[in-house]
Amino acid sequence: MRARKFGLVPAIISMCCLMTVARPGDGVADVMTNTDIPGFSSFTNGLNWLSGVAPTSGVAYSTTNFSIRTPDSAVSATFPGDSLSLDAGGGLGMKGTASGVVTITNLILNGGTVNNSVGPSAQRLAGRITVASNSTLNIGSDAITGFRQLNIAAPIGGTAGLTVTDNAGTNFGQIVFAASNSLASFVKVNAGTLSLSNAFAVGGATNVAATNGAAIQANLSTNYAPVPLTIMGAGPVSTPNGGALFF
Repeated sequence: MRARKFGLVPAIISMCCLMTVARPGDGVADVMTNTDIPGFSSFTNGLNWLSGVAPTSGVAYSTTNFSIRTPDSAVSATFPGDSLSLDAGGGLGMKGTASGVVTITNLILNGGTVNNSVGPSAQRLAGRITVASNSTLNIGSDAITGFRQLNIAAPIGGTAGLTVTDNAGTNFGQIVFAASNSLASFVKVNAGTLSLSNAFAVGGATNVAATNGAAIQANLSTNYAPVPLTIMGAGPVSTPNGGALFF
């Protein structure tokens, strides 16, 4: 009698294929599984990534609802991945100093928050930003008082809106739009001062608004691209004469 063949080899091969895990470098995505604690950065460590591997090129990274911190250093830092998405409930805590620049080649704001997490300090962000879902730029993320600045040197594009806040609660902080931006949505300043240091800083915006207690700073010698402007009250006490629009 001829022995029957049960096809075990193909079955084993199929199981092996199903158990294959995509690795960084395969052009796949990786997600955070926990928030970075003080003194720890997932820019250079794989502990809080699902893959267990530190970020590298060829991979798209997402925070989900967790927060990633930059290295606590005066030295400039670059995120190694192809992209980094800050998702709803998640964010980026900038922990450098004025002498360093954080560069993220493709930063996607997908409902998350960029925070200046050192007070008082100046944080600088370079690279490129795409706003995919309404997101937040936070001048101060803790209760430490004193002047803070969040300098956005990266050009900003996308079709969703940006809200500027200052959780430090002092309203003395400043956010700077230094690049030529093409964001085709609203920019709303709920706290602190938005400084426009480029003629096209809000060139593509559908509306720029400062709520009561916030302000917008422009330069009289700059011929800005036209954009609808809404002032909803007085500016913070830190601005000249408490103005909500000053030069």
